[in-house]
Amino acid sequence: MNVDGFRIYTNSFGRRIAIITKVVDFSDKSYFYYGAFDAVYINMSNSHLVKAILKRINPVTCNETSYLPFFVSKRMKGKLGLHDYVIDDFIDTPTTAEVATKIEDILRNIKERGIIPEDEFINTSNDIFLRIYRYKVSRNDFIMKPELVEKSATGYSYPLLELFHNLGYYHLREHFSFEQLSYEKGVFRPLRFVNKIHLCPKCQHSHLLYYETCPKCGSSELHIEQMIHHFACANISAESTYNSGGQLVCPKCHERLRHIGVDYDRPASLYSCDNCNNSFISPVTKASCTYCETETNVKELIPHDIYEFEITPEGADSIAHSLYSLYSINSYFDNYMSFYAFRNRLKILIEKKINNDQIVGIALAKIWALDENGRTTVATDDVVATTCRLFSANKVASTKHIIYINCTFFQGEGQQQLDEFKEKVIEGAKVLAAYIEPGHTQHYTFEIVGDKMTDIKTYMQQLELVPNQADHVTTFDEAEHPMDISSPEAVIKHFLGVNKKISDAPVTAHVPKIHDVEIINKKSFDYISWLIMLGVAALAAIIGRYLWLV
Repeated sequence: MNVDGFRIYTNSFGRRIAIITKVVDFSDKSYFYYGAFDAVYINMSNSHLVKAILKRINPVTCNETSYLPFFVSKRMKGKLGLHDYVIDDFIDTPTTAEVATKIEDILRNIKERGIIPEDEFINTSNDIFLRIYRYKVSRNDFIMKPELVEKSATGYSYPLLELFHNLGYYHLREHFSFEQLSYEKGVFRPLRFVNKIHLCPKCQHSHLLYYETCPKCGSSELHIEQMIHHFACANISAESTYNSGGQLVCPKCHERLRHIGVDYDRPASLYSCDNCNNSFISPVTKASCTYCETETNVKELIPHDIYEFEITPEGADSIAHSLYSLYSINSYFDNYMSFYAFRNRLKILIEKKINNDQIVGIALAKIWALDENGRTTVATDDVVATTCRLFSANKVASTKHIIYINCTFFQGEGQQQLDEFKEKVIEGAKVLAAYIEPGHTQHYTFEIVGDKMTDIKTYMQQLELVPNQADHVTTFDEAEHPMDISSPEAVIKHFLGVNKKISDAPVTAHVPKIHDVEIINKKSFDYISWLIMLGVAALAAIIGRYLWLV
């Protein structure tokens, strides 16, 4: 092999190191393919060219170099920005024993973890997330520590994630959903609360400009003036009305004011709008996103908690072995929201309801299941998917144990709509009970939210707790199975005990198949029993007739 700018060096352990000294054709599979080398060393002095190469080949996104050790010339230290986080070390030469040992340590860990090279394209945001965290696991690095960075979209940055966000591999809201799902599945575990930030509801960026506006016309062309309260005559008016030749003189009683706290005080500030001449005490604070230019009320900003978190041992194993199920419900159902987004949406709706902002009512249903010992069971993706189908006109969310269904009613809608939703929840719960095991129970509560609420924060904190009491309990035997199973396979399963599993609901080719559940349709069984009884009775009549004739 003779390629200008690319050669292979074999170290003392027999490891082949690809040494890159200039930009080469990385699409040429005659020399650049997975297995042709065990590590990569970029020995160049131009930081812009090194960054360009790292965008094309790195241990995260490039299949030909997936998870392999990466080294760069020491001359580039401190010059590559976020690209530092896909580099294992800055070195002078790849021939040292220290470099050889580091390569062995990385490759050994990759082998012990069972991490295999990537051979598929990155098609979704979940693909890049799994690769990023798989890379972290390959380096035995399980901690994600946020850093306060000026140019970060959210202000706080997880550097490795920030690198690929800047390269356009995912949207912020996609990682928020992934992060929330990983917490719920026990893949991630929070270590330390860092800060609470507020994000643009449209793009989730934190670069916001805040300004006060007139509650009448919305203009920010305001001026502010202090109010003065004269103790002696109880006059309260703007400070300008007291100004007389550089002194404070009460416009009502004409007494001179000398000492604040003795003669007068300043109880409040008065705003005046230069656009509509409206005067008011409390302006409306708004925020303008510098990224997408969305203007919004500060009450509608999305709160987001920043944590230092770690990949759990169980999560590391799942990620390394490609066992981490990322069945993304929201990829298939428009009405599904991550619990994080659902909670924030509900909070905003409650605030609007309290402020009588066109919202008549907010209904929330919670559905969960308990085993024989009264312990909560996991709300599987299949149950969530069926809920999305049953309540296609409502917002649906889920945690590990609870499914949430929300229905909001606006002006012109009233009690009838609320009653219809409640009835729909009752019937839907009976269908969902088909997924529970015999002996388990399914529970649900139905509540009207926001009418007499005084502490929204506490309510939000308790939202993901399983209720102590349920409005109704449904057993497996009471479930209404959406599929007619009066079929040969169902009969064989019941009478012969054949472990035949039957899909509970039809699915499209684009929707992952709902898991198989064992179903015995009570109505079908009763029908068959009656047929058998009639057959036995007829046979007995024939035999009795024959014996009588004999």
